[in-house]
Amino acid sequence: AIQMFRPFAAIAQVDRAEDHGIDFVATLLRKKGRTFVAEDSFAVQVKVHTAAYFEFKGEGIDWLTGLQLPYFPVVVNLDRATVSLYTLN
Repeated sequence: AIQMFRPFAAIAQVDRAEDHGIDFVATLLRKKGRTFVAEDSFAVQVKVHTAAYFEFKGEGIDWLTGLQLPYFPVVVNLDRATVSLYTLN
């Protein structure tokens, strides 16, 4: 799933030990002349389609509403080689 974002975003993976619902943070990049300018950032959580269950209740809702970045759940279907991007914002 990370490879899907690389053409237009810089990626910072979250270490699995620190992963509490965010797998990586991406920052959109805009080409300006011969350089790139960093713009908006967002958080991504990736799940495979066989375990694509995103549930938020109790502390999970507090966590989600307390995020400083937009949050995007992503579902990867390895059998079909597809990636689906969703939004909760």
